Amino acid sequence: MKTTVVLFLSLWWAATAGAQTQEEKLKSFSESVFGKESDTRASWADRFAKGDHAGKGGVGVVRAPIFIALRGPRNEIIRGAGKDWKGAGKTEREVVFVVGNEVFLQGQVPAHFDLTKAILISFEGSIIRYFDFRDFAGGYYKRED
Repeated sequence: MKTTVVLFLSLWWAATAGAQTQEEKLKSFSESVFGKESDTRASWADRFAKGDHAGKGGVGVVRAPIFIALRGPRNEIIRGAGKDWKGAGKTEREVVFVVGNEVFLQGQVPAHFDLTKAILISFEGSIIRYFDFRDFAGGYYKRED
């Protein structure tokens, strides 16, 4: 495997040995393997910003058993077994992190907090966005009034 990679890199390097600088060659190689940096950023942003989901019965699914209440006067997360979290009024902007069955307000995360296990939920007035850092997946729901 190592020999194959070295051979590939050697052949690629020889094929691009024109007027390119070493930095241009590395950038070109990186783009050929991983895609253009701007394309990659755009695709990740699209997953989060353009992932419009439709709620059912006034509830949006984030990841079972984490749900978002799309109706009602307050920002609300439904966690099952009567462990709902209610925040500020629905017109107030609020960001929270959900880890397991705990909800932490922005700026109030504990010392043991691990972002890789968290779900970020952003209440933004008429839109509620979420992003699950475990799966790198997210989207948004429009409030139902």
